Amino acid sequence: MPKLSEGAIEALANGSGWNDAVLQLVNIRKIEGGSGIPRFRVMMSDGRHTLSSFMLSTQLNYLAEENILAPNCVCILKKHVTNILKDGRRVVIILETELIKPAEEVSGKIGDPTPYFDGQNKGQQSGPVPAAPGPEVRPPLQAQNKNDVNIGFSRDFAKKAPSVMPDTPGGSSKVVPIASLNPYQSKWTIRARVTNKSSIRTWSNSRGEGKLFSMEIVDESGEIRVTAFTQEVDKFFPLIEVGKVYYISKGSLKIANKQYTSVKNDYEMTLNGETSIVPCEDSCDVPTVQCDFVSIAELENRDKDAIVDVIGVCKSVDEMTRLTTKNNREVSKRTLSLMDMSGKLVTVTLWGEEAEKFDGSGQPIVAIKAAKLSDFGGRSLSASFSSTLMVNPDIPEAYKLRGWFDKEGHAMDGQSLTETKGSGGGSTNWKTLSDVKNEHLGHGEKADYYTCIATVVFLRKENCLYQACPTQDCNKKVVDQHNGMFRCEKCDKDFPNFKYRLILSANIADYTDNQWVTCFQESAEAILGQNAAYLGQLRDSSEAALDEVFQQSNFNTFVFRNRVKLETYNDESRVKATVFDVKPVDHRDYSKRLIINIRSMAVK
Repeated sequence: MPKLSEGAIEALANGSGWNDAVLQLVNIRKIEGGSGIPRFRVMMSDGRHTLSSFMLSTQLNYLAEENILAPNCVCILKKHVTNILKDGRRVVIILETELIKPAEEVSGKIGDPTPYFDGQNKGQQSGPVPAAPGPEVRPPLQAQNKNDVNIGFSRDFAKKAPSVMPDTPGGSSKVVPIASLNPYQSKWTIRARVTNKSSIRTWSNSRGEGKLFSMEIVDESGEIRVTAFTQEVDKFFPLIEVGKVYYISKGSLKIANKQYTSVKNDYEMTLNGETSIVPCEDSCDVPTVQCDFVSIAELENRDKDAIVDVIGVCKSVDEMTRLTTKNNREVSKRTLSLMDMSGKLVTVTLWGEEAEKFDGSGQPIVAIKAAKLSDFGGRSLSASFSSTLMVNPDIPEAYKLRGWFDKEGHAMDGQSLTETKGSGGGSTNWKTLSDVKNEHLGHGEKADYYTCIATVVFLRKENCLYQACPTQDCNKKVVDQHNGMFRCEKCDKDFPNFKYRLILSANIADYTDNQWVTCFQESAEAILGQNAAYLGQLRDSSEAALDEVFQQSNFNTFVFRNRVKLETYNDESRVKATVFDVKPVDHRDYSKRLIINIRSMAVK
């Protein structure tokens, strides 16, 4: 049976703290708050005393909801903070805990604990109370460049040592972690680093005019979004600098609107007339940006509109352009291509000030926090005003990526997830035919596009040619009037001639599967190797010669650029595949792509 940390309850109740206390969970109760987010109140025991003034932080709610924390289980209190309520009572907020003995493996309550009341149980104690170990003083993190947010950040703050909480400059309250903030606290101060700051945005409607700006701040426990309106904009916007650390107190907290933020916090903060923001000079132990990088290759498997963090080498960058929005506002736009060690490329769009000041010379390493994933043109990313862009960040991922790119990555063309307009399909979104079926491409609201290398195994000759309107921009089928004239209903005219058009049904196959596809004029002519006019003459003069053309066209291999979409006809739904482009196989490029795939598999 685990040995509990006797004396820890008294130490925690008195606010003196206890590191890594081993406690037994006696009871847990769900409290429905007015904010809509439930809280869980916990009674803990150290074998001598029980205390019911424990509260799970909201990010640990899943431990209670999934019954991981249940009565009688034994756990270690890894990280906590003590909040003082208005009536003077202390509440211990559990920020991090580790289960060491699940409830089903514990026979029942350990020891014979009694409820702890401050100052009332001391005379009942039969023996001396062991001294509570003092707070562990840990060295600060290695100092980083304080003037540049692009240098240094961590992906997992839970593994960082908590800093000793000093008194704030005003001395009114202790510094508490961001993760412990909630709308029910009246006095608190946090010490956090600004990782992102928006420009001032204005609005005008029937209720009046106003302005706002927002920022994102982070400490070792988590992050939160902060917004200032009107008067607070004038007061705080000139003060706030990205990358700097501040003491912030007396802001208003409310439930976060996830539609406008990707920050991982159930709450968001609003600055008000009582808010105090004071610069912090000793800030080297406060982390900077919190990122969870996703491989560019993994973007193909993520949902549309997902918010992701990516890092890659800027392979290319376009010139900045200016667009006019629906509100007649001009905005700057710039696109760049990022590639990582998976050998995949993705296009990223920058907007506004970020687009204007971005310099892609020297193929820098670019990290983006909270980029939005789009399915426009395959897969692409957009860095909005809530995204954080970092160039050549001083982190291990960036150094590893730079070393790989300088050694071998620079010689790769990369395999783009984003379609390039006017490329005729190019080498984007490569799939095997089994991938198309297994990934259910074409089943969404919009059509899907993919590129494959496949061999023509059968061509359906019947009804592959039709007589079309001879005007240049009309391909509508004409009706033979049997008087030497041909009528086009679309143009509402009769013509003495027509032109032949192709609509070819073909079965293509690769090493994984086969698929029926429809080929229109240009793609059909590329497969058959003859133009429609000549094939029409053969059909009218020599059926055997036309058969020979079709026979010669079988078992040729091409690069196909296809569009797939689920269509319903006569109450029957099926995926229709249309060929947009057909090209001969460039075996040099094909070999490069195979090498990239082999290397990306080797990295995994």
